[in-house]
Amino acid sequence: MSSPPVLVLLGGSCFVGRTLVRSIVADAELSRLIPHVILLNRGTTYWGSPLVGESNAGPATTQVSHLQFDRDDVSTAADCARHLVALNQKLFIIDFSCDDEEQM
Repeated sequence: MSSPPVLVLLGGSCFVGRTLVRSIVADAELSRLIPHVILLNRGTTYWGSPLVGESNAGPATTQVSHLQFDRDDVSTAADCARHLVALNQKLFIIDFSCDDEEQM
């Protein structure tokens, strides 16, 4: 059996992204299907809140981690890409950070 996928969220540090992650963390079945969520964003909105590591507080087992990332900063983008490749797992990616067609 292959290892479960990692969910990678680009941006999404406010309403939609936070709601999605909290829903996964709060639901045991979703947590089983998605055991690891990585949040990639600039880290300017809510870091330091209980969201990272929140799985310890509920019935679910999803690990939530954060990588600081700015799509306009080549070095942080390269660091994040290396980290994701090193996981050697299937990645599901949701991009909440895209503001216009040029960022796609």
